[in-house]
Amino acid sequence: MELRDLDDLARKMSGRPPRPEGEDPEPAKPFPNIKTVPFTEEEYQANKAMREKMGIFHIESVPTEEELDKVLRKGMGRDEVLKLFGKPYLASDKPHDKDFYFIYKIAPEKRSDNPERTVLRDGFKADFSDGKLSWWSHTYSNVPREEKVVGREEPTLRAILPEIDFSSGDLDLVAYVEGIVVPDPKQIVNQRDLGELIAMALTLSRSHEEDSKQATLDADCDFMKTLSQNFPEVAALMRSAKEGRVSIDKLSGVISPYALGEKELPVKIERVEQPGGDRPAIAPESKPDADSEPQPEAEGPSR
Repeated sequence: MELRDLDDLARKMSGRPPRPEGEDPEPAKPFPNIKTVPFTEEEYQANKAMREKMGIFHIESVPTEEELDKVLRKGMGRDEVLKLFGKPYLASDKPHDKDFYFIYKIAPEKRSDNPERTVLRDGFKADFSDGKLSWWSHTYSNVPREEKVVGREEPTLRAILPEIDFSSGDLDLVAYVEGIVVPDPKQIVNQRDLGELIAMALTLSRSHEEDSKQATLDADCDFMKTLSQNFPEVAALMRSAKEGRVSIDKLSGVISPYALGEKELPVKIERVEQPGGDRPAIAPESKPDADSEPQPEAEGPSR
């Protein structure tokens, strides 16, 4: 395909309007040469501990079919499965549900190397009917092992996260975001931090796709304050807030151009290194299994 055709296709896929007549697309920039190395066991344990503080749980290896058949049996209760494998990565059940499922996923750092993106087992699903285990089967993915990017910019944003269980089927993401405490919303942040904030704003929008025009967020929460310090469009949204709340749909609308590369990130500082390594915080990963996402460092849940 010609460059213009590729540009048209990319714009359609990302929901952008066609490029105006007479305006030529810029040639794509060369893909950066990114070097990665496996996480050390110490780094993995730190990542695991941070995720579990946020209610995100993984298994460290995928049981074989024989191993699953040996320990699972039809008719087992919810608590019996939890006792065997711990909290799932994702659960569909809400209070009083009788038909639901658990999904267990292998930790990102424990996946196979998989440079060819071969489809491999990455976990298993346990289905419950009338509150009892009725079936189990493996899940599959072509996602490779997550590795540490050599020389990657370290996060500088300090945030205290509320306790939440992402494995719950009754997750209130708006309440979670509103509960994030940023001790200094005016702190200077770097490009990676801004990417994390953008990802969380867009995750909020995706989680409310069906009623995004009605869904709102507290305009005075620390998350919004931090965004407004870096994005003038968000500051304008806060000033026009109705009854102290802003539309999540409108927030997504003003943030999306930065995610799509149509606007440059307003980074105020040069690269800053901090000890601590890559640790998930505001948006460690989407559910289920999307590649995303930014991860600023946090001090852990407030108690």
